[in-house]
Amino acid sequence: MKKIIFSIFVTSLIFTSCDKSLVDFTEVTNPNLSEDNVVGQPNSASAWLTGIERQMALTSNEIVTISEIASDNYVNTSTFFNQALDNLTIEIQDNDFRDLQFDIARLREMSLFGINKVAPGDINLTDETLAEFNFYKGVAFLLAGEYFSEYPIENKGTLQNSAANFQSAIESFNDAISLSPQAVYHLALARAYYNLGDKINAVSSSNTAIGLDAMLLYEINFDQSNGPSSTIDFLDPKYSFLSNEQDQGTPFLKIEEAHFIITEAQLSDDDLGGAKITMKDLIALISSRPTRTIDDGVEGRTENDPGSRRCKL
Repeated sequence: MKKIIFSIFVTSLIFTSCDKSLVDFTEVTNPNLSEDNVVGQPNSASAWLTGIERQMALTSNEIVTISEIASDNYVNTSTFFNQALDNLTIEIQDNDFRDLQFDIARLREMSLFGINKVAPGDINLTDETLAEFNFYKGVAFLLAGEYFSEYPIENKGTLQNSAANFQSAIESFNDAISLSPQAVYHLALARAYYNLGDKINAVSSSNTAIGLDAMLLYEINFDQSNGPSSTIDFLDPKYSFLSNEQDQGTPFLKIEEAHFIITEAQLSDDDLGGAKITMKDLIALISSRPTRTIDDGVEGRTENDPGSRRCKL
Protein backbone atom coordinates (compact mmCIF):
# COMPACT_ATOMS: atom_id res chain seq x y z
CA MET A 1 0.00 0.00 0.00
CA LYS A 2 2.87 2.38 0.83
CA LYS A 3 4.44 1.73 -2.58
CA ILE A 4 1.17 2.59 -4.33
CA ILE A 5 0.79 5.86 -2.43
CA PHE A 6 4.40 6.81 -3.16
CA SER A 7 3.94 6.04 -6.86
CA ILE A 8 0.84 8.20 -7.03
CA PHE A 9 2.75 11.05 -5.32
CA VAL A 10 5.69 10.81 -7.75
CA THR A 11 3.36 10.63 -10.73
CA SER A 12 1.51 13.73 -9.57
CA LEU A 13 4.82 15.60 -9.34
CA ILE A 14 5.75 14.58 -12.87
CA PHE A 15 2.47 15.74 -14.36
CA THR A 16 2.45 19.01 -12.42
CA SER A 17 6.11 19.82 -12.99
CA CYS A 18 5.16 22.24 -15.74
CA ASP A 19 3.55 24.40 -13.07
CA LYS A 20 6.62 25.58 -11.13
CA SER A 21 4.62 27.18 -8.33
CA LEU A 22 3.23 23.77 -7.34
CA VAL A 23 6.47 21.86 -6.95
CA ASP A 24 9.37 24.31 -6.60
CA PHE A 25 9.45 24.65 -2.84
CA THR A 26 12.39 27.07 -2.99
CA GLU A 27 10.10 29.70 -4.46
CA VAL A 28 7.75 29.75 -1.47
CA THR A 29 7.92 33.09 0.35
CA ASN A 30 6.40 33.90 3.72
CA PRO A 31 5.57 37.63 3.66
CA ASN A 32 5.77 37.76 7.45
CA LEU A 33 9.41 36.64 7.41
CA SER A 34 10.77 38.89 4.67
CA GLU A 35 13.51 41.42 5.34
CA ASP A 36 11.16 44.26 4.40
CA ASN A 37 8.77 43.07 7.08
CA VAL A 38 11.46 43.74 9.70
CA VAL A 39 13.81 46.45 8.47
CA GLY A 40 12.42 49.96 8.67
CA GLN A 41 9.49 49.07 10.91
CA PRO A 42 8.81 50.76 14.28
CA ASN A 43 9.93 48.63 17.24
CA SER A 44 11.66 46.20 14.90
CA ALA A 45 14.85 46.37 16.97
CA SER A 46 13.18 45.08 20.14
CA ALA A 47 11.50 42.33 18.13
CA TRP A 48 14.82 41.37 16.56
CA LEU A 49 16.43 41.32 20.00
CA THR A 50 13.90 38.70 21.06
CA GLY A 51 15.07 36.57 18.16
CA ILE A 52 18.70 36.99 19.21
CA GLU A 53 17.81 35.96 22.75
CA ARG A 54 16.17 32.84 21.32
CA GLN A 55 19.34 32.06 19.39
CA MET A 56 21.37 32.57 22.56
CA ALA A 57 19.19 29.96 24.28
CA LEU A 58 19.79 27.48 21.46
CA THR A 59 23.53 28.15 21.59
CA SER A 60 23.56 27.71 25.35
CA ASN A 61 21.88 24.32 25.03
CA GLU A 62 24.65 23.16 22.70
CA ILE A 63 27.49 24.54 24.82
CA VAL A 64 26.35 23.31 28.21
CA THR A 65 25.43 19.83 27.02
CA ILE A 66 28.75 19.28 25.27
CA SER A 67 30.80 20.81 28.10
CA GLU A 68 29.14 18.86 30.89
CA ILE A 69 29.32 15.48 29.15
CA ALA A 70 32.91 16.06 27.98
CA SER A 71 33.98 17.03 31.52
CA ASP A 72 34.07 14.86 34.62
CA ASN A 73 31.01 16.71 35.89
CA TYR A 74 28.59 14.13 34.56
CA VAL A 75 28.71 10.39 33.89
CA ASN A 76 26.91 9.81 30.61
CA THR A 77 24.89 6.72 31.50
CA SER A 78 21.36 8.01 31.01
CA THR A 79 21.33 9.93 27.74
CA PHE A 80 21.53 9.15 24.05
CA PHE A 81 23.98 11.98 23.50
CA ASN A 82 27.36 11.54 21.85
CA GLN A 83 29.05 8.73 23.76
CA ALA A 84 32.41 9.56 22.17
CA LEU A 85 32.69 12.55 24.48
CA ASP A 86 33.03 10.24 27.49
CA ASN A 87 36.53 9.41 26.25
CA LEU A 88 37.17 12.97 25.07
CA THR A 89 37.07 11.87 21.45
CA ILE A 90 36.49 15.29 19.92
CA GLU A 91 36.52 15.50 16.14
CA ILE A 92 35.67 18.63 14.21
CA GLN A 93 33.46 16.77 11.71
CA ASP A 94 31.23 15.50 14.52
CA ASN A 95 27.66 16.70 14.04
CA ASP A 96 27.42 18.01 17.59
CA PHE A 97 30.44 20.27 17.17
CA ARG A 98 29.27 21.31 13.74
CA ASP A 99 25.94 22.38 15.25
CA LEU A 100 27.78 24.38 17.91
CA GLN A 101 29.86 26.16 15.27
CA PHE A 102 26.73 27.06 13.32
CA ASP A 103 24.89 28.30 16.41
CA ILE A 104 27.75 30.61 17.39
CA ALA A 105 27.93 31.93 13.81
CA ARG A 106 24.17 32.52 13.74
CA LEU A 107 24.39 34.46 17.01
CA ARG A 108 27.14 36.66 15.56
CA GLU A 109 25.41 37.25 12.22
CA MET A 110 22.02 37.97 13.82
CA SER A 111 23.67 40.52 16.10
CA LEU A 112 25.45 42.16 13.17
CA PHE A 113 22.21 42.29 11.20
CA GLY A 114 20.58 43.98 14.17
CA ILE A 115 23.36 46.58 14.36
CA ASN A 116 23.77 47.28 10.65
CA LYS A 117 20.29 46.75 9.23
CA VAL A 118 17.54 46.75 11.85
CA ALA A 119 18.74 49.44 14.26
CA PRO A 120 19.22 52.27 11.69
CA GLY A 121 15.64 51.88 10.43
CA ASP A 122 13.82 51.77 13.76
CA ILE A 123 12.58 55.18 14.90
CA ASN A 124 11.99 53.74 18.38
CA LEU A 125 15.49 52.33 18.79
CA THR A 126 17.01 52.82 22.25
CA ASP A 127 20.64 52.80 23.32
CA GLU A 128 19.84 49.88 25.61
CA THR A 129 18.66 47.71 22.70
CA LEU A 130 21.63 48.65 20.53
CA ALA A 131 23.89 47.86 23.47
CA GLU A 132 22.32 44.39 23.66
CA PHE A 133 23.07 43.81 19.98
CA ASN A 134 26.72 44.62 20.62
CA PHE A 135 26.76 42.51 23.77
CA TYR A 136 25.51 39.39 21.99
CA LYS A 137 27.95 39.98 19.15
CA GLY A 138 30.68 40.04 21.77
CA VAL A 139 29.32 36.86 23.35
CA ALA A 140 29.56 35.09 19.98
CA PHE A 141 33.23 36.06 19.67
CA LEU A 142 33.86 35.12 23.31
CA LEU A 143 32.37 31.64 22.88
CA ALA A 144 34.21 31.13 19.61
CA GLY A 145 37.50 31.88 21.37
CA GLU A 146 36.72 29.72 24.39
CA TYR A 147 35.55 26.61 22.53
CA PHE A 148 37.61 26.60 19.34
CA SER A 149 41.33 27.13 18.80
CA GLU A 150 40.50 28.69 15.43
CA TYR A 151 37.24 30.22 14.25
CA PRO A 152 36.30 32.83 11.60
CA ILE A 153 35.45 36.29 12.88
CA GLU A 154 33.31 37.09 9.84
CA ASN A 155 30.95 35.33 7.46
CA LYS A 156 32.89 33.11 5.03
CA GLY A 157 36.09 34.47 6.50
CA THR A 158 39.37 32.71 7.12
CA LEU A 159 40.11 30.96 10.38
CA GLN A 160 41.37 33.22 13.16
CA ASN A 161 42.99 32.14 16.40
CA SER A 162 41.35 32.47 19.81
CA ALA A 163 43.20 35.71 20.57
CA ALA A 164 41.63 37.39 17.53
CA ASN A 165 38.16 36.29 18.62
CA PHE A 166 38.74 37.50 22.17
CA GLN A 167 39.95 40.86 20.87
CA SER A 168 36.80 41.17 18.75
CA ALA A 169 34.75 40.33 21.84
CA ILE A 170 36.48 43.10 23.78
CA GLU A 171 35.68 45.64 21.06
CA SER A 172 32.02 44.58 21.04
CA PHE A 173 31.67 44.69 24.82
CA ASN A 174 33.25 48.15 24.93
CA ASP A 175 30.75 49.29 22.29
CA ALA A 176 27.95 47.97 24.49
CA ILE A 177 29.37 49.71 27.57
CA SER A 178 29.61 53.03 25.72
CA LEU A 179 25.86 52.83 25.11
CA SER A 180 24.75 51.38 28.45
CA PRO A 181 27.37 50.72 31.16
CA GLN A 182 25.81 47.62 32.72
CA ALA A 183 27.55 45.28 35.15
CA VAL A 184 27.02 42.25 32.92
CA TYR A 185 28.89 43.92 30.06
CA HIS A 186 31.84 44.68 32.34
CA LEU A 187 31.88 41.10 33.62
CA ALA A 188 31.86 39.74 30.07
CA LEU A 189 34.70 42.15 29.29
CA ALA A 190 36.64 40.88 32.31
CA ARG A 191 36.21 37.32 31.06
CA ALA A 192 37.56 38.23 27.62
CA TYR A 193 40.56 40.03 29.12
CA TYR A 194 41.19 37.05 31.42
CA ASN A 195 41.21 34.68 28.45
CA LEU A 196 43.81 36.90 26.78
CA GLY A 197 45.96 36.86 29.91
CA ASP A 198 45.51 40.62 30.44
CA LYS A 199 45.55 40.64 34.23
CA ILE A 200 45.35 44.39 34.76
CA ASN A 201 42.28 44.94 32.60
CA ALA A 202 40.63 41.72 33.77
CA VAL A 203 40.88 42.84 37.40
CA SER A 204 39.78 46.39 36.58
CA SER A 205 36.68 45.19 34.72
CA SER A 206 35.91 42.70 37.50
CA ASN A 207 36.02 45.44 40.14
CA THR A 208 33.79 47.65 38.02
CA ALA A 209 31.25 44.84 37.62
CA ILE A 210 31.20 44.19 41.36
CA GLY A 211 30.75 47.89 42.05
CA LEU A 212 27.77 48.09 39.69
CA ASP A 213 26.00 44.91 40.82
CA ALA A 214 27.44 42.88 43.68
CA MET A 215 24.75 40.19 43.23
CA LEU A 216 24.84 39.91 39.43
CA LEU A 217 23.37 36.69 38.06
CA TYR A 218 22.84 36.70 34.30
CA GLU A 219 20.85 33.71 33.09
CA ILE A 220 19.86 32.39 29.68
CA ASN A 221 16.07 32.18 29.70
CA PHE A 222 13.94 29.47 28.12
CA ASP A 223 10.26 29.14 27.21
CA GLN A 224 8.94 25.75 28.23
CA SER A 225 5.60 26.25 26.49
CA ASN A 226 6.60 27.82 23.18
CA GLY A 227 10.29 26.99 22.93
CA PRO A 228 13.11 26.85 22.94
CA SER A 229 13.10 24.76 26.10
CA SER A 230 16.19 23.77 28.03
CA THR A 231 17.76 20.47 27.01
CA ILE A 232 19.94 20.02 30.09
CA ASP A 233 17.48 18.58 32.55
CA PHE A 234 19.69 15.47 32.63
CA LEU A 235 22.02 17.44 34.91
CA ASP A 236 19.88 16.88 38.00
CA PRO A 237 20.05 18.24 40.60
CA LYS A 238 22.00 21.20 39.19
CA TYR A 239 19.18 21.89 36.72
CA SER A 240 15.61 20.84 37.23
CA PHE A 241 12.24 21.25 35.55
CA LEU A 242 10.10 23.99 37.13
CA SER A 243 6.72 24.07 35.37
CA ASN A 244 5.04 24.04 31.98
CA GLU A 245 5.05 27.84 32.05
CA GLN A 246 8.66 28.31 33.14
CA ASP A 247 11.87 26.43 32.60
CA GLN A 248 14.90 26.95 34.79
CA GLY A 249 17.38 29.46 33.41
CA THR A 250 21.01 28.58 32.75
CA PRO A 251 23.55 30.85 34.49
CA PHE A 252 25.97 32.35 31.99
CA LEU A 253 27.65 35.23 33.79
CA LYS A 254 27.78 35.35 37.60
CA ILE A 255 29.54 37.95 39.70
CA GLU A 256 31.34 35.09 41.46
CA GLU A 257 33.58 34.91 38.39
CA ALA A 258 34.83 38.43 39.07
CA HIS A 259 35.92 37.41 42.57
CA PHE A 260 37.80 34.41 41.19
CA ILE A 261 39.59 36.58 38.62
CA ILE A 262 40.65 39.04 41.32
CA THR A 263 41.77 36.24 43.65
CA GLU A 264 43.89 34.60 40.97
CA ALA A 265 45.53 37.93 40.20
CA GLN A 266 46.26 38.52 43.89
CA LEU A 267 47.82 35.09 44.22
CA SER A 268 49.99 35.72 41.16
CA ASP A 269 51.21 38.90 42.89
CA ASP A 270 51.91 36.94 46.12
CA ASP A 271 49.20 38.97 47.86
CA LEU A 272 47.99 36.12 50.08
CA GLY A 273 46.28 38.46 52.52
CA GLY A 274 44.30 40.15 49.79
CA ALA A 275 43.37 36.80 48.23
CA LYS A 276 42.10 35.56 51.60
CA ILE A 277 39.85 38.60 51.99
CA THR A 278 38.49 38.25 48.45
CA MET A 279 37.74 34.55 48.99
CA LYS A 280 35.92 35.31 52.23
CA ASP A 281 33.78 37.83 50.36
CA LEU A 282 33.12 35.19 47.72
CA ILE A 283 32.06 32.59 50.28
CA ALA A 284 29.70 35.10 51.86
CA LEU A 285 28.22 35.85 48.45
CA ILE A 286 27.68 32.17 47.66
CA SER A 287 26.06 31.62 51.04
CA SER A 288 23.60 34.41 50.33
CA ARG A 289 22.32 32.86 47.10
CA PRO A 290 18.78 31.40 47.26
CA THR A 291 18.31 27.65 47.40
CA ARG A 292 15.57 25.31 46.29
CA THR A 293 14.73 21.80 47.44
CA ILE A 294 13.83 19.36 44.69
CA ASP A 295 12.85 15.68 44.58
CA ASP A 296 14.30 13.93 41.55
CA GLY A 297 13.34 10.45 42.75
CA VAL A 298 10.74 10.19 40.00
CA GLU A 299 13.27 10.79 37.22
CA GLY A 300 14.06 7.08 36.84
CA ARG A 301 17.83 7.47 36.82
CA THR A 302 20.04 4.41 36.76
CA GLU A 303 22.00 5.72 39.71
CA ASN A 304 19.36 7.18 42.00
CA ASP A 305 20.37 8.92 45.18
CA PRO A 306 17.36 8.58 47.51
CA GLY A 307 15.92 11.70 49.00
CA SER A 308 15.64 15.31 48.03
CA ARG A 309 18.62 17.48 47.31
CA ARG A 310 19.31 21.09 48.10
CA CYS A 311 21.22 23.07 45.52
CA LYS A 312 22.34 26.65 44.96
CA LEU A 313 20.72 28.53 42.12
